[in-house]
Amino acid sequence: MVGGDRHPYAGGGQQSRVAQGAVPQLDLGPGVDQRAADDDPLPLVLFSQPCQWRQPVLDALGRHGRRWRVAFQSTSVHAVQAAVSAGIGVGALLVDNVPPGAVRPSEQQGLPPVPMVDVAISRRAGTDTDEAVDSLERLLRRRFTGSR
Repeated sequence: MVGGDRHPYAGGGQQSRVAQGAVPQLDLGPGVDQRAADDDPLPLVLFSQPCQWRQPVLDALGRHGRRWRVAFQSTSVHAVQAAVSAGIGVGALLVDNVPPGAVRPSEQQGLPPVPMVDVAISRRAGTDTDEAVDSLERLLRRRFTGSR
């Protein structure tokens, strides 16, 4: 392990926090009219459970008094990107996963700031010395925190 917070997780093994405070952003697909963010209820493109930031995004919209509906959901980042690109709704994605040409809706459209989330890697029991998993964790840690 590279360090960070480690704790057991339900699947057996350990979970290690890679980055604290990563920020997904709300985005509209390329060529989608900015007025799509004004729809009531707001059409959302989300990751299915167990997405870590799904509920915080929904809670932020609720606290902001913004009505919403799930227009599309998937566990696949590619499917979520495609749905955002197709203009199905507003998606919550990490900056590196935003489809080319997508735009952030303006604050005047009544969308709240998106909450920060943690990024973690879960390791199956017995992978403490797996070099491939260690390398992946180091790569993620560098990407999100700039640390080695």
